[in-house]
Amino acid sequence: MGSTGKVALPEHWTELSAARVHRQQCADEVDAIKKTCLSECEKANVVECEKCFPKVLDRMRARYCDAEGREWFSERRAFLNELDVMFTDVKDHKKIDLKSIEDSIASEKEAWYRWVLRMYPQFLSVGDGGADQDELRAMLDDPVKRWEELTERIWEGVGKPANWEADVDSLTDQITVAKNDAASLKQIYINFFFKDSQTGEVVENAQQYLEAYAASDTMSIEQVIDRISQDRKASLMTEPQREHHRNRLDELRRAKMAFEQNRLQNKTRAQASQTPAVSQDLYNLPPCAVCAATVDPKDVLSCSVCQALAHMGGKRELTVWCSDECFEKGAGDHNELEHDCESGDRCVQYEDEDIEMQDWTSNAVACKECIDQKRDTIYCSIGCAASNLSRHRHEKHGLKTAAYEIKKLAVPLWEVVEKTLKEANPGLNAIETHQPPPPPPPAPSKTFTIDFEVPTQLDVDENFDNLRDSHAQFIDSIFPSDPDADLSSFEDSPVTGFPTPSSSHTHSIQSFHAKPQFNLDSAESLLVSFRGMLVHYPVIVLRPDETVASLAATRPFVLLAILAAASGSRTLQGHTLYDDEFRKVLGLKFVASGERSMELLQGILIYCAWYPFHLRPKNRQAFQYYRMAGDLLSDLDLDQEMPNLDNTIPGDMSSMQLDRLRAYLAYHYAVSNFLCTWKKMDLLMPQWTPWTATCCELLHRHAEVDGDVSLSYLVRLANMTTTANNSIRDNDPQVNQQVQLMLLGLEMQHREMKETMVPHLSRSAPVKLAHLFFDVFLQGGAIFCLTRANTRKPHFIHPSSARLTRCVNNTRALFDYLLNLDSFKYFTSIDWTKFILSVILAVRLSFPISEVPDWDHAWARSQLRFDEFLEFMCDGPEDLTPSSKRVDVLSASRVILRVVKSKYDRRIAMLIAPSLTSRGVGHQGCPMFDKDMQPYISAWDTDFDMNSAMLTPGLNTDGQQTMYHDLWATMTMSWANDGSVDS
Repeated sequence: MGSTGKVALPEHWTELSAARVHRQQCADEVDAIKKTCLSECEKANVVECEKCFPKVLDRMRARYCDAEGREWFSERRAFLNELDVMFTDVKDHKKIDLKSIEDSIASEKEAWYRWVLRMYPQFLSVGDGGADQDELRAMLDDPVKRWEELTERIWEGVGKPANWEADVDSLTDQITVAKNDAASLKQIYINFFFKDSQTGEVVENAQQYLEAYAASDTMSIEQVIDRISQDRKASLMTEPQREHHRNRLDELRRAKMAFEQNRLQNKTRAQASQTPAVSQDLYNLPPCAVCAATVDPKDVLSCSVCQALAHMGGKRELTVWCSDECFEKGAGDHNELEHDCESGDRCVQYEDEDIEMQDWTSNAVACKECIDQKRDTIYCSIGCAASNLSRHRHEKHGLKTAAYEIKKLAVPLWEVVEKTLKEANPGLNAIETHQPPPPPPPAPSKTFTIDFEVPTQLDVDENFDNLRDSHAQFIDSIFPSDPDADLSSFEDSPVTGFPTPSSSHTHSIQSFHAKPQFNLDSAESLLVSFRGMLVHYPVIVLRPDETVASLAATRPFVLLAILAAASGSRTLQGHTLYDDEFRKVLGLKFVASGERSMELLQGILIYCAWYPFHLRPKNRQAFQYYRMAGDLLSDLDLDQEMPNLDNTIPGDMSSMQLDRLRAYLAYHYAVSNFLCTWKKMDLLMPQWTPWTATCCELLHRHAEVDGDVSLSYLVRLANMTTTANNSIRDNDPQVNQQVQLMLLGLEMQHREMKETMVPHLSRSAPVKLAHLFFDVFLQGGAIFCLTRANTRKPHFIHPSSARLTRCVNNTRALFDYLLNLDSFKYFTSIDWTKFILSVILAVRLSFPISEVPDWDHAWARSQLRFDEFLEFMCDGPEDLTPSSKRVDVLSASRVILRVVKSKYDRRIAMLIAPSLTSRGVGHQGCPMFDKDMQPYISAWDTDFDMNSAMLTPGLNTDGQQTMYHDLWATMTMSWANDGSVDS
């Protein structure tokens, strides 16, 4: 961070500060014991005193084995156990002395030092000492290298700041003094990490992080450092792409503006040759802008924008060229200098690399206020103006602008120029008043194909009105006007038979052998996006030097899955080409060719991880793909134990072996999360075995990247959630005591796991969300079983109000975390499932629960503040998702949440109404659905006849479980039916 060289992970500063404080406390207490021994026992050397020496040993042992808070040795359990034994041996007068203990502590601290530098390689990579990074890393793994030599060489490589020891002493002293004062501690961190100690100025490139840290009451200094580290990694990876896009956009802008000006000028020249009745200003021309030659008024090329502004009476002078050659030389530079997009670096073409230039060629717009003031402020498109015009109007005109006003305040440049020239030159009556025809398409972008050795998806409606209306119609029927009916059970009503959606879309035989042309720039952009997505589901490792071209050559199917997943996360309808090709190739490889490979399994897992189950009610293909993945996992023997791996030395495990571990654990993680939602996933779920636990340990121990460690955490947390689900579901009076002990054990196991996790990984979005959801489900999972009389055990143990109270507090903590998230755009389907289950649980806790008579639902509502959460999620800040006209997952989810919120608000009003309290509350079914809603399920399938569904409700007579077409429906319908859910 700038020139001060003070880049470190603050949790280690905290450990250092704690170590100094505790060490001093220990020394003071040992000195007190020595003084007491000298005065009372008259022993000059406390070692000789049988009464006092054990006290000294106990205090020194407690310094390490009973230390409070985090210190460098806190997570090194084996060392602490060994140290405990050594102190005991000294007390028992065995052949060991204090010197041996000191040597052991020093050796362990050296090992910890090496571990920190291995775990956080940025310590070495950001150093400015000019040392060989590979040499420094090799020294860390060299046990022969002496401690003094190692630290000296590391300082040379990193670059030791001046007055380092004094700065460290000062920092730790200040932290100790301000330990309980959050404001003072924050100011200490600001001065030390963000400001130059000599000048007091903010160090270079630190301002944005300082502002974020200073403005937040919840952001820790660790989170700031994590963000800096992540931004640096992202910047290094994307710099070549950014440079490429900048150069390309500059070229396209020049070409675009030249084309526009040339077209306008050609019309002006054509009219000038036909009708000389034009303004006299056109004959008083300046010299050629390129060669300075005198220009013939009868044969002149001019800038139409400058000409229009001159006619308006503005200060803009005419810009003319004497010939086509001069025009070609000077028009591009003139347009770039005088008429470039006002947005500058904020131009949407920089922000979204998928924008094709033909969309903007004839759509340049200008600020209406500036035109009225006879000036030109030009934006390349109405989309660019929508993002930037409000800032311009505030800075230049002092006006505030609402988003819906943009189109009225940005006028098409072509219309302004055309209208002005006609009014100033009546003879130019041949100029057409309509928009010019679309220009010919630009030269094609670079493309590439993916070579492989070997029904198109239903369109996703991008119309939010249709999405909202379908859910509104679907949910309207669950809130009848009769309050008793509104709260009634759904169990006595027949289950409507739902048709299986079918598609008439087919591929021709020839299309299965065609190799589509993909846009290379777009694919590179999607690959960059996927690197950010990978944090949420680290099923593979992407090296920084891997590109679209290299992946197409080495892992083509994985690349195709990446492009399909990344494009689908940006827009629900804009990735048809990648999606169609993925499904086509999958069919050819898996079914037609019978391929069974690791690459095929990785591709399926990537594709399914970002499949938006909750927004695609008609499509069940992802379940079929998970079945394929399960078959592949079995065929590749990934679930079979390999004893030889357990003895592998760190660094010796091959990339192929690590890929096998990642794929097995990633499948386990994904399917086990759905087990709490869909009972039929029982058939896909691999059993948790000692081998599964070994795989987690192996991946953690041999981790190549942070994602490997995160995946091991996520799998363990998913297994703990599954174990809690099974225990809650199978609870009855005969096993209740064992179940309660199991839940207490899981709670303790979870607490211990959090204490031993790598700090910055425990704070990452997917791991933090999994932690919070486990806390919620552990206390409130029984809620999902209460209204499923057909599936729960006859003597099912209802949850206590005390447990539900803890669930309310945990749910509120999860909501607070979601509200503070920077972005939801990388959420996997697994993350969305946790979100939806939490929302459903909050709804249930907000109303009376007949099985828990003493449940205080009013208190629960006051603590959850669920209405505020829904309000924020429905109408929160736009920066939760990138501003776009396209249909992204979060925007579509907000549409559904708005429907849920309106029904929730009405239901609360009905609950507190006097008429409701006097009539009582009967058996409460799902707060979202009742018996009148079944016919509307079929409305989700546009090919289904609504009238037939309304007139002839069918029965599920084949004995099979009903498959609902929507995640919300699947999880909630089963509360009142013996459906396919088993949570």
